Order: sequence, then C-alpha cells, then structure tokens
Amino acid sequence: MEDNLFTPKLLDIVVPMKKTKDGKEKFEDIFIIMEHYHQNLNCVFTRVKSNSFTEEHVITIMYNMLCAVKFLHSANIIHRDLKPSNILLTN
Repeated sequence: MEDNLFTPKLLDIVVPMKKTKDGKEKFEDIFIIMEHYHQNLNCVFTRVKSNSFTEEHVITIMYNMLCAVKFLHSANIIHRDLKPSNILLTN
C-alpha cells in the first residue's frame, strides 16, 4: 500500500508493558503511530466559511464520525483524543 494516497503509513506500534504484583508483565494499552496526514476536519473548518456549511453537511459529518466511533468501540478500542484535527479526510 505504499502508493495508496488515502492511507497514512503505519510508523510504529508501542506496547508499554506493566509489571503485575506477581512480577509478570502485561499490557493494557497499545499506541499506534501513523504518519502525519495533511487533510483533516480542522483544515476544512478553517478553510471553508462557516456560513457555507449546510445542515446536511453537519449531519453527514456527524453521522460518519459516530459510525467510526461505534466501529472502534465494537472492537474495544477507545480513541483518547477525538478532535477535528484527528479526523482524517479523503477525497
């Protein structure tokens, strides 16, 4: 997928290990580090005039975001920093 313009590259996966009371190591979190992607929802909000967003635009954006979060939650994944600049957009 190196030439796929719509998929940010996976750079690293960090699995911090914690010691339990009995001395064994276990993990509770996984951090996925991906390359920076230049187009995100925050860019759209700052480039486009606020009065050009219609109610249909807002409903579509919110619906897609909620579907994405529902999918993450169904896989027992919690996004700890959900904000417009972390919502990647594709063409």
